[in-house]
Amino acid sequence: MGDLYVPIGSYIFTSRLSFFQAPPAATEFAVVLSIQRLSHKYNVTWLFQRAVEHMTITHPTTLDGWDALQVLPPSGNFMQGTDVECCMAVVVMARELRLDWMLPRAFYRLARHRTEALAILQSDLALADKASLFNGVRLLDTEWRRKALAFLSEPLRIAGCTADKPSRCSDVRVAWKKTVEKSDDGRALKGMPLDFFNTANWSAWMKSGLVCQQCAKEMTRGKRAGHEAFWAQLPEIFGLGTWDTLELMKNETLKKE
Repeated sequence: MGDLYVPIGSYIFTSRLSFFQAPPAATEFAVVLSIQRLSHKYNVTWLFQRAVEHMTITHPTTLDGWDALQVLPPSGNFMQGTDVECCMAVVVMARELRLDWMLPRAFYRLARHRTEALAILQSDLALADKASLFNGVRLLDTEWRRKALAFLSEPLRIAGCTADKPSRCSDVRVAWKKTVEKSDDGRALKGMPLDFFNTANWSAWMKSGLVCQQCAKEMTRGKRAGHEAFWAQLPEIFGLGTWDTLELMKNETLKKE
């Protein structure tokens, strides 16, 4: 993972770094990672906190933070589209620097690369983290996948449905569920509880008229409730404790001197 870092040693003690502005200024993963580790090593507190602030935006601890991240342009989300090596580097860095609140999001991102299991198993990740990752993937692919898609079939008929035919909306919902299940091949965003429907696709579906307004409203509510339930359990799915504990760690680290 050494090639993920950039040479910034000559700048580390500079009081003003024009190339590394505070969020929401754009930056790159390799730059943030390098500054984060070196500023911690040489105890440059203000610079370390700035790097942590950048990483915190891309590793939210709330569902609202996750939602905000999804609509950021690529320039504002330097973790977008990162490969398995970058995803593992975040886990290693967070462990080394005790930035544990970043780990739930980091593990979730790494789980998207579960088909690259050999690379993960041969990596520098701690054995315990590898075990936690693959146990979490098992839960994502079974229990939490079912829960994430439940709103498409439970209840089969939504109270107050105004469709012209009693089964129209329920048939469409079941068809959507089957489409998602069949399209899942275990890669990238497919099969992940928070990734089944992105914001743009979901909005288009709800405006398509294929389901009545009442069913669209209840499906959106059910989808959100499923996300909230999943997010609440995300740290525990990967054996990382609870959000309450992780939030305390984050607040302590980001506390201004």
